[in-house]
Amino acid sequence: GRDLAQQPSQMICQQHKKNEVYRHCILSQEAKAQEMKAIAQAELTKMKEERDELRDRNSSRNREHEQVLCEQIDADIGGSGNPWERVGKMVDLQVDASKDAVDTSRMRQIFIKKKNES
Repeated sequence: GRDLAQQPSQMICQQHKKNEVYRHCILSQEAKAQEMKAIAQAELTKMKEERDELRDRNSSRNREHEQVLCEQIDADIGGSGNPWERVGKMVDLQVDASKDAVDTSRMRQIFIKKKNES
């Protein structure tokens, strides 16, 4: 009869041990999840800072490029001389080598002819 009385207490002890292992496992997983969340947050912050820096750098470069382009256009428009020469500066007269390109050779010839006539 004594063995039967000890079995429930042993089972209770084993259950407590399993519960303790399970609780420890849960706590360990929660700690890992918190650590991963902190790492992800740090990476996200770093990525946002890099994106903002790149956007600011590109924005600054684009403003400078636009300023130079506007000054060049103003100089071309206000300058004296051949108007077709100014048109030639604003239009890309280079031959496009790609096979999908539209043939603009006639237009280029006319621009060059007009530029040289005036």
